[in-house]
Amino acid sequence: MPSKSVSAVLLVLSLGCAASESSIADTFASELPTRTDCTPAAPCATCDPVGTGTGVGDVIADGSFDTDAGGSLRLHTYCGVRKGVLLIETASWCTLCTERLPLMHQWFAQYQPLGVEVVFLVGENRDGKLPTRADLQRYRTDHTLDASLQVVGDPKWTKIKELVRHSAGIGSLPEFVLLDSALRLVYAGDGGDKALFPQVSAALGELTGSPFVAKAECAGFCGRLAPGGCWCDDLCAQLGNCCEDNCGVCGYCD
Repeated sequence: MPSKSVSAVLLVLSLGCAASESSIADTFASELPTRTDCTPAAPCATCDPVGTGTGVGDVIADGSFDTDAGGSLRLHTYCGVRKGVLLIETASWCTLCTERLPLMHQWFAQYQPLGVEVVFLVGENRDGKLPTRADLQRYRTDHTLDASLQVVGDPKWTKIKELVRHSAGIGSLPEFVLLDSALRLVYAGDGGDKALFPQVSAALGELTGSPFVAKAECAGFCGRLAPGGCWCDDLCAQLGNCCEDNCGVCGYCD
């Protein structure tokens, strides 16, 4: 009997300890922040919100930006649920940004269906001042941006400069930042050649496994080389390398 009593007491104590440990574990777990942007293919551990650094190959830290719709956008909400994120640093006064939108729209048409999110980071309004929500809304309207494209404010591009190392600071706009599905930095720079931004096209192709196929169209490229490799000027007829719509779009006719 004594041995049975001792066993019973030990059993009770054991169950009590187990219950206590379970309760402590449950309490601890309930205090941890709940992440909703995780998938089995890209668990939260690969997208730590504090990041691992600011250079190529690093997971960048999370950042929150005000949107033109009045809410906020957290970059890490895309962790594991998008193939990548293309951030375009721009300003309302940036004429080159506007001139190159036809090329960017060709990127969007090819890569959005493959899972690449696009976010415009507006750092200044038309007067070079900090952008308001109204400025962000005007940017979307003036540039006829589809609702699938995000427009957010990043005054003076301060947040993106904290998250991503810019070797020469903010250079000539637009600047591009490409992240993969784990929010690792794949590319950061101004895109290279101002007509075609070939480095960005190449980075998007490598990220998605789908090389960029540019359309041979002149819209937005009059007087210069179009993304598809044909020309939109008054010399191409002599050289035989005009885009088919050169005459109708740019007015350079034989």
